[in-house]
Amino acid sequence: MAIYDVENMFSDDQAITTTAASTNYIDLGPGFDRNIGPGEPIKLEVQVTTGFTTSTETLTVSLQTDDNTSFSSAATIATSSAIAASAMTSAGYKINVTGTIPDTGVERYLRLYYTCSATLAAGIVQGALVLDTQTN
Repeated sequence: MAIYDVENMFSDDQAITTTAASTNYIDLGPGFDRNIGPGEPIKLEVQVTTGFTTSTETLTVSLQTDDNTSFSSAATIATSSAIAASAMTSAGYKINVTGTIPDTGVERYLRLYYTCSATLAAGIVQGALVLDTQTN
């Protein structure tokens, strides 16, 4: 478990039942040559806080960026593989979103996007940008 900063939270105990965007987005501020992360790599942690109760459906999590809050031309920066809900039955399960957040070229807004293969039941997640994650 990481230490979360409310300003860097995409989902704070968000129920995921159908394909949807995270309840929050992060505004990196105005600027055309945004340099958001020189030095320390920025990490993304997505974790199940209430286990899913369905078994055959899958969930994919993507990190998206865009220049507007409606994400009308969103670009995917990083994504997870499709994970079976049966693998996410326990609180604490971490969803591995592969890819790194680039230092430059990111547009003003960031959000998570949850893609469900079908309707899921009873799953709740949290997702945030963090300094580091606990791996043991």
